[in-house]
Amino acid sequence: MRRPALARPYRPAPAPPSPDTEGRFRIGSQLYRTASLPAYLRRVEWLARDPATHREAVWLALNPAVAAATVLLPAALVVAGLALTAAGPDLLATASGPLLAVAGAACGPALLTAYGRWTRALLGPRTAPARTGRAEALWRGRCGTAGRCFGCGRRPCWRWWRRCWRPGRCSAWCRGRGGRSPGTCG
Repeated sequence: MRRPALARPYRPAPAPPSPDTEGRFRIGSQLYRTASLPAYLRRVEWLARDPATHREAVWLALNPAVAAATVLLPAALVVAGLALTAAGPDLLATASGPLLAVAGAACGPALLTAYGRWTRALLGPRTAPARTGRAEALWRGRCGTAGRCFGCGRRPCWRWWRRCWRPGRCSAWCRGRGGRSPGTCG
């Protein structure tokens, strides 16, 4: 049976370190003779800053309690139902024992599905949040350029009133498009 392809939840791995002109490997202000330690340090930093690693740590901390609840609840209902049925000829025990056992068997698949969804929510890959409403309109602009400058093709800076990364040097947004006043879209 062929397994389906799963998307990786991690960010791309860092590139291997490359030597400088003297043949040494630099990370920050530190020089190393071999590439093994810089590669290891880059990988550790990559894993420490990756949000998927943080979600995995949360899953590892919460999984014992969640898994125990999803496994033990149906099993406890079945065992309680069988124990009540075997307890004696009491009318309450005779009526409620089989009901508890059936309820435990019935809720098992639903709890297993809930556990799978919870695990997928924490450990699965994330998608970029969709921009909606006003945020989408501001990002795209009135002319639908997906937030890019007409002249230089770069995205504008975080200040919405400065339309380009290079204000005053771009021929499109900074000085207006086609002779129009700045900030107008045609």
